[in-house]
Amino acid sequence: PALYMIGGFVGAVQEDDGLYTIADCHNTADFDNAGSNSGWNFMGGIAGKTISRQLVPGETSNYRLIVEECSSTGTISIAGPSKVRASGIVAQTQGAYRISGCTFSGAIESTDATKRDVVIGGIMAMADKECVGLVEGCTFSGRISAAQAGANNFFGGIYGNNGGAASVVNDCRTTASAYVGKSVGMLAGRPNKKGFTVSNCRIAGTVTNKQGAAVVITADNLEDWMFAGYGTSVAVTLKNNGYNDGK
Repeated sequence: PALYMIGGFVGAVQEDDGLYTIADCHNTADFDNAGSNSGWNFMGGIAGKTISRQLVPGETSNYRLIVEECSSTGTISIAGPSKVRASGIVAQTQGAYRISGCTFSGAIESTDATKRDVVIGGIMAMADKECVGLVEGCTFSGRISAAQAGANNFFGGIYGNNGGAASVVNDCRTTASAYVGKSVGMLAGRPNKKGFTVSNCRIAGTVTNKQGAAVVITADNLEDWMFAGYGTSVAVTLKNNGYNDGK
């Protein structure tokens, strides 16, 4: 098929499903998929592809998709040359959403090099354009690894690629055990939209740079590795973020 939508609990949520809540769900399973050359591959530890339109355009309080107090510890393995959206919690969302109190301590592995875009995030892979969203109180302590880095590949410990200017990440953590290989950002791979807000977050862990060398995040270099999207330069609102010293 041209479209794969795979989730530990929910493969897809459609906009006509109304208010959709996924709460207190915990995935320990491993799963893998090899997408076709012409296809899309959405894989999430909790949910795959979700669409949750706002009741009123621009509304910031009516979240139509709510994912809360969920966790995933399994390994997500992706092969084949398809476009990829993969995450420990939600692979992709459109519309109005809130993800809170979720953790991912598993692994995401993209094993095949491809010229097509690969977006991977520990909590959220891709928030599509015109999203209104909040990711709050979430923790990434797992591993993300891919066969290659490149201009169309975005990997991040919390977000892979944020397409919504109204998105907010608050009070999230990456831990010392977190690893993002061929990384473009421990917190977010690609901020993408002016107005993206990140507040009260603490990061730690290890990334690899474009040359493949491991870089341990410290209090001195964290600003270099919160966001490092290739070819991306936008005004991100940053408030009270810092190093996660484990205390």
